[in-house]
Amino acid sequence: FDPNDVFEMHSCRTDPRSRACFQTCASVDWKRFGNMEFKCDVCGIQATEGQLFAMESIPFRGGRSYCQNCHARLQRRFFQAGLVLDIVLGLGGVFLLLRDPGSRAGHCILNLFLIQLFLVLATLPHELAHAVAGRWCGLRVEKIILGFGAPIFAGKALGFNLEIKQIPYGGFTRALEFAGRERLLRLFVFHVAGPVASVVMAAVAWRLGGGTHGAALDLTVSASPWTLFSIANSTLAVHHLFPGTRSTSFGRMPSDGLALLQILFQRRVPSVLQEQETAPVKEVTTARKVAKRFSVLTFATGALVTFACAAFVARAAAGSGASKVLWLAAGLFAALAATFAWGAIWFQRRPWVPSPSHGLAALTRHHEVRTAFRAEINARSFWPPDSNYEKSFHRVQQADATGDFVEATAFLEEAIRWAPDNVALLGWRAMMLGSSGRHDEALAQFAALLAIGDLGLSIRATFLAEQIKAMLRAGRRQMACILCAEYLDEPGLLPEKLFLLDTVAAMPFQERLPHLLQDADQWSLQALALQPENLSLKTTRGAVLAEQGRFDEAVPLLREVHSRSEIEADKGVAAYFLALRAIQLGDRRTAARLMRQARLLQSDGWMRRRLDATPLP
Repeated sequence: FDPNDVFEMHSCRTDPRSRACFQTCASVDWKRFGNMEFKCDVCGIQATEGQLFAMESIPFRGGRSYCQNCHARLQRRFFQAGLVLDIVLGLGGVFLLLRDPGSRAGHCILNLFLIQLFLVLATLPHELAHAVAGRWCGLRVEKIILGFGAPIFAGKALGFNLEIKQIPYGGFTRALEFAGRERLLRLFVFHVAGPVASVVMAAVAWRLGGGTHGAALDLTVSASPWTLFSIANSTLAVHHLFPGTRSTSFGRMPSDGLALLQILFQRRVPSVLQEQETAPVKEVTTARKVAKRFSVLTFATGALVTFACAAFVARAAAGSGASKVLWLAAGLFAALAATFAWGAIWFQRRPWVPSPSHGLAALTRHHEVRTAFRAEINARSFWPPDSNYEKSFHRVQQADATGDFVEATAFLEEAIRWAPDNVALLGWRAMMLGSSGRHDEALAQFAALLAIGDLGLSIRATFLAEQIKAMLRAGRRQMACILCAEYLDEPGLLPEKLFLLDTVAAMPFQERLPHLLQDADQWSLQALALQPENLSLKTTRGAVLAEQGRFDEAVPLLREVHSRSEIEADKGVAAYFLALRAIQLGDRRTAARLMRQARLLQSDGWMRRRLDATPLP
């Protein structure tokens, strides 16, 4: 194995002699090699230099390549199919009990469905326990998220921001710690609160259901809902206490069990390695083995349980005069068992392939560039005490949402005193200066930052885009256009160039600068010509056309994004401008529906302000 060969094959962003290159390139079965062109087998988008497409083996269909958007849609549909299967099994149990109230198979199926339903319901009190404990011990609780996929509700619950998503599996509480003493104790209380709440609710429900320590649990007969709720809470507690990692909208996070182990035995703030971060080879190998064996064990257990259910139902069918309904139920259980068994064999035989970094989390615009930016920043940066990339970036996002750039600038300046060479802090400070109207200071800061010779590709593209935006705000349009054109003529990876063009093209409609729409029209058209199938680029192009009043050209692009994109920010922008078109046509009902979708999907400050300023007729 030669790391330099892998570096050439994959265009890896890391040093070919580093462990990060080995972990990124050598172990990942990605359809991206050399100068060969590959495309997504679903949407047809061509891979650009630096983009990674995932290979998935689908039963009866063979291996297929998926871009990140289509891969996220595949995952969402997989869990949607699981949700539909749960509902079908529940209805099947009700049907069997209506035919025969004493049906043991009907009771078994219905009880399993109710346990799954109670698991969903028990997630909210579990996450509320995290939130209440976090607020009590001095953490800043930002949001409670239930499920994944597209959001269907956003509001307040007991004083906390609550977001409910389309597929009701799992939950997550986002809390940021304040600087101060006893950090580990506060984090311990926060992470232990959820499992403790689940165990307490399980014990109370067990007692209310009349259970005793010696009682035998038989799911083939009518069971108390309290008993089933107790089982669901116990299962939830065990699941969260299992030491592992989870993909969330905020990156990969440790489970409650892993966080507690890190706090108690390693005496450190809970965290997990993110994409392209390095770790000792021994730790990586051990983690891969554990993850692989756990996956095999999970699927094998599912196969055994569902096969036992199939055998039980088949026995009941044979004793009831060959009931067609029972034989159909037995066949469904057998098919499910075969699926689980196939999954166990597949995980056992395939080489280790880590999950894409987004997992079940929401995708972001220009995911490759943003992920590489974070990896490059952490590889070269020292962070102040009680701070890291996530906390600092959160302050920048919060300033963008609220418009309070003065407080964010003061926070960044204080952090720069501790870490004067941290390029992320310097760049974010320049962004805050530009957003608050201090254009000359912002441009001087960007010039000094971009003069550093060893900046990574993604760092340079990100801050060059912000420098061009600062020039446009200051009225230096000609210089901004020259800088943009010079960068596009330089050698480099295409994702960074698409990111630059898309960022500057989106500025006029994000900041309501109509005199720059003609330039934005050219930039968005140029970006879309480089990668015509890119949905994020189509979002920006459609928005620019809509701002110019060219809705006949914009609507087809926006409708395609609204129906196909898995990126919430893109869908939110498409919904907003489609709502403007509906208002223009006098379709108030469609406009109101699209406006509600835009509010749920879009969290950027500029969009919130535009939504508030766009009343329905």
